[in-house]
Amino acid sequence: MKQTLLLISALFLLSGCGSKTSHPQSSGEPVATTTDSVITADVTGDTSSEPSSDEIVQNAIRAFLLGDKDAVRFTERARQDLVESSWPEVQCSVEGELDSPASFKDLVVKKVGPGLYKYEAVCPTHGDKFVDFTTISAYVARDGVVEIGRVQWDDAKSESFADLVFKATWHDTDYGFRFPSCMTPSSEIWVEEVPGSLYRWNYEDVCLVCWPLLGTWAVTDYPDTDSYLTEDVHIKSITYRSGDDSVFSGYATDGRIWYMKKKLTKGGEVTHAKILVLLYPKAMQSDVTKLIEVVRAW
Repeated sequence: MKQTLLLISALFLLSGCGSKTSHPQSSGEPVATTTDSVITADVTGDTSSEPSSDEIVQNAIRAFLLGDKDAVRFTERARQDLVESSWPEVQCSVEGELDSPASFKDLVVKKVGPGLYKYEAVCPTHGDKFVDFTTISAYVARDGVVEIGRVQWDDAKSESFADLVFKATWHDTDYGFRFPSCMTPSSEIWVEEVPGSLYRWNYEDVCLVCWPLLGTWAVTDYPDTDSYLTEDVHIKSITYRSGDDSVFSGYATDGRIWYMKKKLTKGGEVTHAKILVLLYPKAMQSDVTKLIEVVRAW
């Protein structure tokens, strides 16, 4: 069923059951969550995402599925997910063949986790309900465009993130910590409003972020409510800070937990700050233990 990414735009020209090659249908169940636990930082508080952001993302994904190719933007990681793929698609189990989402009725995009979405639709001929066999990771970027970060097939989710981290090769960075090979590094990202540069290492909604050099203002004024965690995610609340003001945690504006280590430069005439922060959904608490330790021990 997998073809080139260029087929994506052609899918919207298809209509009715049976116009594409068949593909095994998955269960379409939402991403499973693990039992909640509390890290040593004792994070507590509200984890709900901003409803307006979810609605923006869901509406944009739906518009894309119905044929508006400019409704969303794909990251390079998401494009790699779709190499040799004919996604997006729907499948009628009665006829067992694939078609474009626009050919079905009652198309709905549902949130299945923090920043995670699935779509479902109904075959207009047989009334058969289809639930997409991928999970879409998406968010509203700084410029207001909805960005799709990953499109991952559910049958590829048999291994947990903790399993992937355990099997991963660990690589050194230039900033005094190591990251697992299952996470994808970014190039330098400049944030004018801070001002400062950051580097990210991502796996779906797990994000390790390093700000290698913030100005002297950050020595006393960072972190604070509304401070930048990434180029487009801010601090919603701070629920823990260590006695020496080196370790912090709380909730981000997108509903994820953040866990941070702050270090001050030494030896120069002017003191600066550098930051290492981990962002992750609360449901993945047990999966990110090793990364929490990376931040804590930095």
